[in-house]
Amino acid sequence: MEKNDFNEKYYKKVGRYALFQIIVNFILTIIKFIGGFISTSSALISDGVDSLGDIATSLIGAIGNKSSSKKADDSHQFGHEKIENLVTFVFSIVLILSGVLLIIEAVTSLINKEYLDIDISIKLLIGLIITFFCILIKGVMGVIVYKGGKKTNSPMLKAQALDHFLDSIGTFLTFIILLLIYLMKDNDIVKMFDPIVSIVISIIIITGAIKIFIENASSLVDKSASKELCTKIEQEILSVSGVIHIDGFRSRIAANRVFIEVEITVDENLLLKDAHKIADNVKHVVLSNNADVKNCLVHVNPLIHDDDSEVYK
Repeated sequence: MEKNDFNEKYYKKVGRYALFQIIVNFILTIIKFIGGFISTSSALISDGVDSLGDIATSLIGAIGNKSSSKKADDSHQFGHEKIENLVTFVFSIVLILSGVLLIIEAVTSLINKEYLDIDISIKLLIGLIITFFCILIKGVMGVIVYKGGKKTNSPMLKAQALDHFLDSIGTFLTFIILLLIYLMKDNDIVKMFDPIVSIVISIIIITGAIKIFIENASSLVDKSASKELCTKIEQEILSVSGVIHIDGFRSRIAANRVFIEVEITVDENLLLKDAHKIADNVKHVVLSNNADVKNCLVHVNPLIHDDDSEVYK
């Protein structure tokens, strides 16, 4: 597969998943807010706020995906892949802030005893039914986006899939507490768990967001590819006829793409065109065997040369 074809198909797939999430999150936000206001549950309203944030982050993701798909130009000569890491990085910060705001809201509800205002009637039962269907929808969406993230190796889709699974856990906790409140109508202590569950949901959101934050922060500062992938590529390079050994090797990640720089040693008596041919063969082998490698820069050294391997440390 040609590299341009890989790029085009990758960004089209990620774009379709982004649009899918925007539509589903919009529906979920409306449903959760309706259920939250009908049942007067702060946990369900908090869940709605989280889904509202998901709409914004999905929109940001779609915009970031579109920007990342641009080809290299004079001002971005290595391409625009890192925009996806940057967008996912911002996405994690938004999640963290959302979680903090939800905690503040829940703590306020506990202090002012607003949880006692929950309407224990058919309205709460409606909230329960809505919450149950939200769990199913969010769970299915999480599975679909997770599979998309695995297929495309998109850090943004993987981060969004994690968010969907965390949301499912939070919505499940909301369902459990609303069920308990409905079954134990006169127990004020049980009602207190509504804002407490909201705090737990927020902590789950913040924990997942911090993980996303760390992963994408490392990519923005040129984190290297996995040791397994680097070892595999090095073995492929050494298998190329004419390569005596590898003097230096380094990699960096940009979104779901990998950039490789390698120094190889060849016979010093070779003609320049023959040495160049070996370098071309190395590049071809690396790119053809590793779809996630965008470029491989090969530098050729004669067998006897000054050691400049410190550059690769």
